[in-house]
Amino acid sequence: ARHLLEKARTLPLCENCKYPSCKDADIFETEMALIEGKYKTALQMCEDFQKQWPDESDFLIMKNYLLSKGLDK
Repeated sequence: ARHLLEKARTLPLCENCKYPSCKDADIFETEMALIEGKYKTALQMCEDFQKQWPDESDFLIMKNYLLSKGLDK
């Protein structure tokens, strides 16, 4: 999955994308950290990417999920 993520980051953005980089790749990378059990890393990524993508609810939902499980930095 990491190999595919790195490949995706080198591809051009989607034709109608209004963003300067791929937020879907950032979501995928955060989800990979969560799947790998890197909860504190995933939480930090949620906070960082939420600042970059304030209109993206996935980071907020994942952050709230991690916090509801008692995870804190």
